[in-house]
Amino acid sequence: MQHITTRPLRLIALILTPFALLAACGGDSASGGDDSLVEYFVSQDAPREEAECVAAELSEFDDAEVIAAFEADEPPADAEELVDALIGAFLSCELE
Repeated sequence: MQHITTRPLRLIALILTPFALLAACGGDSASGGDDSLVEYFVSQDAPREEAECVAAELSEFDDAEVIAAFEADEPPADAEELVDALIGAFLSCELE
């Protein structure tokens, strides 16, 4: 069972790699906000506008739980839902 839940976290890592690479293009840090998920993505070098879009798409999840999922060695219980939401966020925010 662990093999099944570990694969979604690896998929998350593969999806986040292009997101991190997009950060090299820069972003506007002038916009404000204290959303912890946005700030987490920005701290990982994501452009603020993209971070805000992805965070808005993941609003059904608790910010702390999402951040913990990214930083955890073990997948969270709702890994499948989070992976689906991340894929939807990347498509909705038109990230490549």
